[in-house]
Amino acid sequence: MPRRKSTSQPNSKRTPRTRRPKRARNRRPTSDLDQLMTQWEQRQAAERAEAVRQMQADCDQLAALDVAKVNIPYNGYGDSGTVETPSAADANNQPVSLPGDLVQSLSGLAEALIPGGWENDAGAYGELIIDVAERSCRRAHHWRVETSEYDEEIIPL
Repeated sequence: MPRRKSTSQPNSKRTPRTRRPKRARNRRPTSDLDQLMTQWEQRQAAERAEAVRQMQADCDQLAALDVAKVNIPYNGYGDSGTVETPSAADANNQPVSLPGDLVQSLSGLAEALIPGGWENDAGAYGELIIDVAERSCRRAHHWRVETSEYDEEIIPL
């Protein structure tokens, strides 16, 4: 682009005008994205901490029902996922029936403890195993990974 000739006098006090770089459309500055990611991570951490606190309270109810372990399986792929119904067992590995509100609470809390993205694309599956006596929750998680392998052959005709 040709420069315009200045009409000002050589000793003019006018400062040269600098051009601001154009921002790409529909793109936020990095600092905004960083801020959004930080806020999202903070929300995730808060939800996880709240889920752990609530699960500790649920362990008191489970102990009152003589439950030793609870398994909460989950499976996700193709942009959807399901947390299955929790199953409970006593110290002798005999099934224990759980009240509906406790089942609902455990199922809902499980989602906060499963890694983000478990339901997307090839997804993931696993289970949360709650040890009531130890007041611990072990997550056995398996990511599904899709791969492809290239093969080429020239076939003489």
